[in-house]
Amino acid sequence: MRNLAFTKLFLGDAYTATKEIDQAAIVIGEAAALAVQNRSARLRERLRSAIERLSPWRRSAAVRQLHERLRTYHLS
Repeated sequence: MRNLAFTKLFLGDAYTATKEIDQAAIVIGEAAALAVQNRSARLRERLRSAIERLSPWRRSAAVRQLHERLRTYHLS
């Protein structure tokens, strides 16, 4: 589960780098869902970094929805 979460975060970063923000927000949200089931501090830090990289698009609907999802997981 932890490895899948890391893989989704790497994919999310790739989407962010290519400015596919909707896709990035979706897979980062999926990684967040996995992160709540795992106590890995490294995974949580990696999740925070991925979310931070989306900050230039924080007003987009996809990123707002991601933050909403993170709040339901108590990660935001």
